[in-house]
Amino acid sequence: MWRCTTDTGERVNVFKHSDPDKNSFGLFEAAGYGTALLSMVNGQVMTWKNTPIEVTMTKDGQWWQVIAVSPRPDDCQPDPVEAPDRELYRAKAVKWASACFGDTRFIILDTETTGLNDDDEIVSIAVIDWVGETLIDTLIRPTDCDKLLRINPKKGVSASEINGITPEMLTSAPTFPEVYQLLSNVMDGAIWAGFNIQFDATLLERDCIRHGLVPLINIGLNDVAALFAQFYGEWNPMYRNFTLKSLSFAAEHLGIEAPNAHNGLADCLTTLAVLEKISEQDS
Repeated sequence: MWRCTTDTGERVNVFKHSDPDKNSFGLFEAAGYGTALLSMVNGQVMTWKNTPIEVTMTKDGQWWQVIAVSPRPDDCQPDPVEAPDRELYRAKAVKWASACFGDTRFIILDTETTGLNDDDEIVSIAVIDWVGETLIDTLIRPTDCDKLLRINPKKGVSASEINGITPEMLTSAPTFPEVYQLLSNVMDGAIWAGFNIQFDATLLERDCIRHGLVPLINIGLNDVAALFAQFYGEWNPMYRNFTLKSLSFAAEHLGIEAPNAHNGLADCLTTLAVLEKISEQDS
C-alpha cells in the first residue's frame, strides 16, 4: 500500500490487490507509473511537484479513492532527491570535533543496560574526561538482574549475550542509589558526549526517577554518532539525513583499534579517539 497526498492536502491510499475493484495500483501501472512506485522502499517519500500526476478521485469516508489516472507524459519524472553538500557537512563535523577540544571541557560516557525496553536499567557506566582519564567505571546492580537474560525478539539474543554482563557478576555490585552521589559529583553541570548519547541520557534520567532521585543535569549533549555520520557522509534519502554507523565501524574507518566492544570504558576511549581523529582533519 502507498499513502499519497494531493497538492491540496487530500490523503489517498493506493492498494496493490488481487481484486481488480480494490487494485488502485493497477490504475497507476496502466498509466505508466508502476515502475516508479515499485522502486520505493518502506518509508520513502517521492514527490512529483514539478510534473504532477493527474488523477480523478471520489470521497470514500475519511479518505479519497483514486478512480482514474491520466497517462504519464513522456517528460513526467519524479522530483530529484536533493542531497546536501557532503564536503560542507564533513567540514562541519571537523569543526564540531575540533571545538570539543577548545576551552570548554567535557566528559564522555557509556552505559550498558539490561535491554532496550522502558523498564530496562543500567548495569554499568563508565565516564572519562577529555584527555582520557577514567572518572567512573563501575557495574551497577539493577532491581531485577534477570532482565539481562530476556531475549530481544528482534535480535534473537539477550542483553547479557551482547554486553557480556551476567546476573552473577552483579551480585555484589552497588545499586544505582549507591553510586548516585559519585555520578552527581562527576556529571552534574558538565557537557556530555557519547556515541548515541541520547540513549544514555534517557536511561540515566529514567533510573534516577525510578529511585526517586533528582535527575542528573548536563549543559549540552554532543552525539558523536551524529558527528561521525556527517563526517562519513552517507546520505539516506528515505530519512533525509546522514546514515548513522556503529562505533566499531567508525573506529575501523578511522584506523582506530577498538577491542572489547560493548565494554563501557573501552567504548568511551574509542569514542574519544574518534573525536580526536576527526578533529585532526582540521590541521
